[in-house]
Amino acid sequence: MRIPVTATLALAGALLLAACELFSPAPKPKLPDSVGAPEHVTRPIAIVQPPPGQLTQPVKPQVAMVPPAKPEPKPNLLDPKLLVGLDQVAVENTIGKPGGIYQEPPATVWSYKGPDCTLDVYFYLDIGSNKLRALSYEAKTDAKADRDGAIKVCVGQIQAENRVKQQ
Repeated sequence: MRIPVTATLALAGALLLAACELFSPAPKPKLPDSVGAPEHVTRPIAIVQPPPGQLTQPVKPQVAMVPPAKPEPKPNLLDPKLLVGLDQVAVENTIGKPGGIYQEPPATVWSYKGPDCTLDVYFYLDIGSNKLRALSYEAKTDAKADRDGAIKVCVGQIQAENRVKQQ
């Protein structure tokens, strides 16, 4: 017995439709829209648009952003009194290499030249440690007022310049 082609096609189509019903997703449950609904549930909200003539945006004022003024950098201050008692290695670590070294027996003198001052550090032999230690200094500046402050600023500048040279 032979089945006509049209009957076969009709039977296949019916089987396909029946199979689709088996795999169709389950209907979505109705979510409650009352108080007490879980927080993760989203609810649609109505968006009301004004008529086209009222769609103007308020103009935001333009504000120029000006960075705050940088304060004047404070000068690097170094009181040469802090060098007294240090050995040569410690003085070099503190202020840097001298511009010149000369002898004034029994002292060895390290000389530094700054923009507005000169500094001479006098080293003498410490018998106990057998090291040369700074026992005095001489600082000169042309500043008339606040001479001590001008020397601290100038010695601080010497220190800063020597650190830049070491880098």
